[in-house]
Amino acid sequence: MLINPPAAVSALGMKLPVGRVYGGGKVVKLFVPNIRRELYDKILEAAGPLADGGPAAERADVPGQASENPQAKSETDAAADNVRCISPVTSGLPRSWEEITVGHMVLAHESPDDGWWEAVVIKREDEILTLRYRDAPKLPKFIRHINTVALVNPGPG
Repeated sequence: MLINPPAAVSALGMKLPVGRVYGGGKVVKLFVPNIRRELYDKILEAAGPLADGGPAAERADVPGQASENPQAKSETDAAADNVRCISPVTSGLPRSWEEITVGHMVLAHESPDDGWWEAVVIKREDEILTLRYRDAPKLPKFIRHINTVALVNPGPG
């Protein structure tokens, strides 16, 4: 157990990559670099339990972001915690929509303003995919038709 959790979190926070702010006035763009998963997990662990008593590292439900499909959430929660992305950056990516299976990485469209994001396939039922965002695993899972996801270029065959 940490003696002084705020100091530990602060020390770990100093290891975070520096972001940038571009522009000024009415138009400001923020650049937030990726955070290594190991560092993120250490920060959550050092932060300790949340106000409701639950551990920060296990908090999966964010108020106001509940899954729109409670049935899909209940069916996939147990399996989703154990599914890891099997698609490394340069190999192992599916070459066609028919090849997509559990653990593969695809691109899912969030909105016109937010664009496309990497998602990991948690479950596949015919042409319906249950996904979670690769870099935000604590966000709720979501469902997309296979025709609405994009494939990442797997490179030369």
